[in-house]
Amino acid sequence: MPDTADAVAGALSRARAALGGGEPDLGIVFASPVHPLADVMALARRTVPGADWVGCSSAGELTEAGATSGGVATVLVSFGDAAFRLSDVESLDDIEG
Repeated sequence: MPDTADAVAGALSRARAALGGGEPDLGIVFASPVHPLADVMALARRTVPGADWVGCSSAGELTEAGATSGGVATVLVSFGDAAFRLSDVESLDDIEG
């Protein structure tokens, strides 16, 4: 069975390198179902506590290095002075307008 902690650590290490030293404001994670999403999110939040996080399970993970299956992929985003807001939507019917 794959080691979730190792998968998250590797994905975050690659994402930090790609960010180029900026402080991440937002983290996005895609995780194979072999890695419990709650565990993946907890590890990501603990490792990069200053970022807001969103995540989902995936049937395959795409990165700049190519496609994988059974792994974890993350993206870290630094907005600088820009502001953003996360919203939780259960259904597209919940969106006004």
